[in-house]
Amino acid sequence: FSEAQQKVVNSRIKQIKQSDHTTYRIFVKHGKAGLHTTATLSENQQIQPIHDFNLINLDEDTDAAEFSAQQHRIAERYLTLNPFFDALGVHTLDQLLASESAEDQARRIARDDKKLREYVRKSYPAKSALIESWFDDESRVLAKVVALVIMNQGMRRRNAEKTPEAVVREFRAQSQRANDWLHNYGRGTLFWLANLYALPKNLVYAGSDMVITVAGRNVRTFLELCRAIVEEWFAKRKKNEQINPPISVDIQTVALRKAAENYRGVIRSLPMHSRQLLDLTDRLGQLFSVLAKSSTQSEPEINHFSIDGDPERESWYDVFQTAYAESILLRLRGNKQKSDTDLQQDDWQLNPCFAPHYAFSPRRKKKLGALSGSQMQTLLCGSDDDFGRLLNVYKKRLGGDGVESDQDSLFSTAGRK
Repeated sequence: FSEAQQKVVNSRIKQIKQSDHTTYRIFVKHGKAGLHTTATLSENQQIQPIHDFNLINLDEDTDAAEFSAQQHRIAERYLTLNPFFDALGVHTLDQLLASESAEDQARRIARDDKKLREYVRKSYPAKSALIESWFDDESRVLAKVVALVIMNQGMRRRNAEKTPEAVVREFRAQSQRANDWLHNYGRGTLFWLANLYALPKNLVYAGSDMVITVAGRNVRTFLELCRAIVEEWFAKRKKNEQINPPISVDIQTVALRKAAENYRGVIRSLPMHSRQLLDLTDRLGQLFSVLAKSSTQSEPEINHFSIDGDPERESWYDVFQTAYAESILLRLRGNKQKSDTDLQQDDWQLNPCFAPHYAFSPRRKKKLGALSGSQMQTLLCGSDDDFGRLLNVYKKRLGGDGVESDQDSLFSTAGRK
């Protein structure tokens, strides 16, 4: 609708009486791209959320567990009714898609602990004998990596409970604290490990849980990702008829990376603000990727943020709303909104579908924090130098200051115009 058409629709909604027994179901894009105005044809009269209408967002209003269960049911129905997969005995998503544990992924990246030992000797020369002695007895690669991350936290914060002696003691005892560290930091630590070994392509995006998470609670995206994986698998299968389900994690990862690149490519062709939206996507993707490689993992698996103040008062608000309308940013509803249209209490997540392209975690764990209006201006409309300064602020604040930026390669402005 145009704004004038919206006012006509709003007037009709405002005039409905309970005795009319009438309900309008109007499907529009979310955000201001769909609901242009709450004004009616009558001066100073507005339609009011809850009193006159309810906003229902099929993505935002679906619980993560409910969405996951729904996608499993959809996949099961498709696979069961498909003669090809039925003949292969593949009837569930877990039967179709292989997965790897965090320990398996750590071993995929670090086939030996040589670089870990080099890191220990460089970072903890006085304690290297203690740490390497434990390395000799510890068979789990992930435990070694997480232990180093915890030691790095202790050194950065001067925490007596996270000294090399304390950390080694906890892991040797396989204590509850050590198990908690593995649970909380195991997945995020893989990004630092891949950076340490210079093997970013060894990061895995695979398995039913991962595909569902990357879909960002959107059924259409989930189906597109499944199709991309199956097509990639068919292409490999033509070359080797012995390739049978489950589809390998390597094939899934390649397919999800290609899909993420395609989603990024779609931004170029958007009719409004395409350049600013591509800048926003690239800059957030790079920021989350750099922080994911932090040697301290002080805030692991960051991929969302909040905004300090009221976005509607900012000059960049129209571009921001377009990012929301095009699902570049996903709205994570806060608990204290005054209405369904109040954005001040919300968090905002870069769509997880981009995660395989930029190499950050799609899981919603830790938040970047609140971005100011000027920082959002930098992300949306600022120069590359402005963004570089903003990136350095967060690298120093969250322990990513030892990580090299890919700004001059992957995210250079050349080729994006």
